[in-house]
Amino acid sequence: MKKISKITGLFPILLVVYEISVYLSNDMYLPALPDMMHDLQISATQAQLTITMWFIGAASTPLVMGAFADHFGRRPTLLTGGVIYVFGVMLRELKRINHNGSKRY
Repeated sequence: MKKISKITGLFPILLVVYEISVYLSNDMYLPALPDMMHDLQISATQAQLTITMWFIGAASTPLVMGAFADHFGRRPTLLTGGVIYVFGVMLRELKRINHNGSKRY
């Protein structure tokens, strides 16, 4: 019987986490629309347009990533996407820290 490594066993869990993050982001985004309209001083139409753009991005990502997965394989594509995501989150957090070290929200 073939022994499964820890990383291979972790891969299905990563797939579930990635899929859940899409649903959670949608559930967090919609209730934040009124605050976003107020903070960014945009109209309701502009705020609703951001939802449209989010759905277009969410719908087109599998098309693009599917082509990459067919060419490079599913695992390298998923892991590369995860690394890019984590790097982007780290950059965003570093940008939120202003010159004197305090966080601005």
